[in-house]
Amino acid sequence: MPPPPKFHIHLVVSQLIGENDSRLTRRYNRHILLAFALDKKNKLEEAESIYQSAAALRPQEAQAWQGLVKVFEKQGTKKLGNYQEVVVNLAKIFHDAEDMHKCQDVVDKYVDHVRVNGDKPQYADALWIMLPESPVYSILEGRFPHPGQTYER
Repeated sequence: MPPPPKFHIHLVVSQLIGENDSRLTRRYNRHILLAFALDKKNKLEEAESIYQSAAALRPQEAQAWQGLVKVFEKQGTKKLGNYQEVVVNLAKIFHDAEDMHKCQDVVDKYVDHVRVNGDKPQYADALWIMLPESPVYSILEGRFPHPGQTYER
């Protein structure tokens, strides 16, 4: 029996890839829905874990990261370090999508959250995200206050 034509092999491979991508999408969506339900039931630790799993499945998608932001906001100052990491990832996603308004907004909301809910040392730590050492500074430079002004806060 002769081997199948090359186009047939490519068709089969593309169908398998599409099928795997479709399964991954369904799995990701299930994670998002479950985490959202857990968040609504105020089961924040469980929601956080499921959102993190979803973010691992599709790290370039904003929805899981946005869910984590909401979970961390509800926890006040309990997990500010985790919250900051999520904000950095989400800002990069928005930058890649060329949505600079959302990119800046997620950073500003994080800093405001810490300013309102945290103490002075926590606020000082949160302001780091607006300084040149931050991984988001280069993508938001010009939208942040001058570093001298940030240090004076």
